[in-house]
Formats: sequence, C-alpha cells, structure tokens
Amino acid sequence: MYLKGIVETGVATTTALPDKAIVQSAGKSYIFIAADETKEEKKPADVKKDETAEKHIPFKRIEVTIGVSENGYTEVILPEGFDRKMKVVINGAYDLLSKMNNVEEEE
Repeated sequence: MYLKGIVETGVATTTALPDKAIVQSAGKSYIFIAADETKEEKKPADVKKDETAEKHIPFKRIEVTIGVSENGYTEVILPEGFDRKMKVVINGAYDLLSKMNNVEEEE
C-alpha cells in the first residue's frame, strides 16, 4: 500500500515563481528579467507598409537562491535591492539560457 500526503504545519508568505522560470547553470540558479530598453528593428523598404517593426527586448540574467518547491512553484530569494516590479520571464527561460551560452561560446 502507498500513501502520499501533505502535512501543513503553518502559513508562511514567500516569493515564488513557476519552476520553468528558474534555470540552472554552473551550479547556480537564475531567472531572466526584461531589461529597460526596447529596441525596434526597421524592416527593409520593400516590406509591406502594414507590417510593424519587430521589437527586440533585451533580457538580463539574475542569480537567485532557491528554496522549497511545491505544486510547480519554487521559493525564490531575490538579491537585495531587486525591483519587484520588473517583468520576469516565465516561459522560455531555458531557451534564453541556451541562446546566451551560445553567444558566449562564439565570443
């Protein structure tokens, strides 16, 4: 017989993010945030006028300390002075890490 249960021992408020927003690299945990600047890339003149310019959003990798994980969310201890109004990447964080690692290898 097998039993799986959760025992609640109290209530604690903490900062948590979906597991997929946190990436691991070189033994450290990171999240990505959208940086302040948004750059628009102009398209060639022969492109249709009704098409809008592509937006390129720069991202910044932030090292975090992780805590308890439960139900698809992980406790995140943010660095001191972190602005909690920043936009955190929820989907595609692993893709950003892969792209960033490829760029570092090319340099």
